[in-house]
Amino acid sequence: MSAQLRDQARFVSFVGDGFAAFVDAAGDAPYVWRPGPDAVRDARVEYARIAVEDTNVDLPDDAFASVNEALGQASGKVLLFCAAGLKRSPHLLYGVLRARGHSAAAAWSMVATARPFADRFEPYIVSAERWVAGSGSPRG
Repeated sequence: MSAQLRDQARFVSFVGDGFAAFVDAAGDAPYVWRPGPDAVRDARVEYARIAVEDTNVDLPDDAFASVNEALGQASGKVLLFCAAGLKRSPHLLYGVLRARGHSAAAAWSMVATARPFADRFEPYIVSAERWVAGSGSPRG
């Protein structure tokens, strides 16, 4: 997990570090840099953009489902990112991990290992648990 890519050089460095797929949950803020289609093609990576804004109230079920699908379809090392890497991407990953059968404690532990400075944000935890309860995803 990460914050936004920032610029071409950082994108290229992630590709150089072996990332083969990028899942973008950074929303539509004008300061978010994204690689264009040519850069994605030239880097020979997968790129999925998930439309989700940071409302500080709720993460929609379709955002969890889209991230789950993108992670499931990605091949190789995947970078899930949002604008700051503090709320959307950690909590979306938490929901996916929960849907894939991890306990709440284990799922958050994995998130915290990847993003130690991301804090549990209760409204987004509630969103994740709601999605898991209603998603029908296999657990276990």
